[in-house]
Amino acid sequence: MYVIADVFSRQGNVYLMLRNEEKTICKVCFPFYRAFDCRLDKVNGKDLEKLGDDFLYATGDSRGWVVARSNAKSRGLLRKKGIKTAHDSDLIRWFTVNQCMKVQFDDGVHSALEELVRGNVDKVRETLRSRGYGELRKRKGMYEVILDSEGRLKEKAYLTPDEFLSLPNLFIDIEIPLFMDGDYTIRWVGCLYTFGNQREYRIFTLNDLRLKDVAIQKAENEKELVKLVKEYILEKDPFVIYVYNAAFDLVELRERGDFRPGWEKSKPSYQSRVKFFERFKMRGRLIIDLLSWARIALGFLPDKKLDT
Repeated sequence: MYVIADVFSRQGNVYLMLRNEEKTICKVCFPFYRAFDCRLDKVNGKDLEKLGDDFLYATGDSRGWVVARSNAKSRGLLRKKGIKTAHDSDLIRWFTVNQCMKVQFDDGVHSALEELVRGNVDKVRETLRSRGYGELRKRKGMYEVILDSEGRLKEKAYLTPDEFLSLPNLFIDIEIPLFMDGDYTIRWVGCLYTFGNQREYRIFTLNDLRLKDVAIQKAENEKELVKLVKEYILEKDPFVIYVYNAAFDLVELRERGDFRPGWEKSKPSYQSRVKFFERFKMRGRLIIDLLSWARIALGFLPDKKLDT
């Protein structure tokens, strides 16, 4: 099973960041096209031909669509012709709205991905080259499987609850004893990592601490503490990170050290600031804020009793 940990567009390509049940594997990318709304009777066909392979087709109506690859060359030329309104392809919209999907590729790509998991890079390149699919390259510390078409993607479906819960996840919580002081310091960060039957408790702290069945890592200062937490997340490579009040915990970690635990050295940042839909994002990871869920659910509870 391959799960989409993240999706984004870059330089005219759709990028799907893939992981299996254990770890992040690679990025798979293919050409990304957009539909540009325009008056076709005012567009010179020869100008569209300048786009070459980046131009896909145009509808026949006077008021219609030009479908072209979403890169700087295409957008620049179309903008000069007064064509500005662009709509994502159905594929990119589908993945953006429906996060955490599982996907299946055709036999050739699937075989290449299996070899990549085993570390047989030469076999991956040979498979892609022999079938004429594309190429393999490494960028920003991760392999990229470059495909010629989105047609290599055969199936997409939602994860079942059991499949979602079986993926590696990490709960993280920070403690600042004197947070009312102006010059407060993060002194503890507690983590609970779970994957299958594995459960690991770990505390990162500035204090001398001894606890049974809990791994303790002491740091000399706050910056080192944040660095240790980042390295732990990168080592465990969880798909889901649970926090309680992301707007405080993740922002404090981000502002007080080199906290880049996402892929491509990404920091946690806001995906939406709208109060009801407020959420954070991080490249290759899904962030679930339990406090945000509680705030939303509170107004819908039948009563406010403790057992509810």
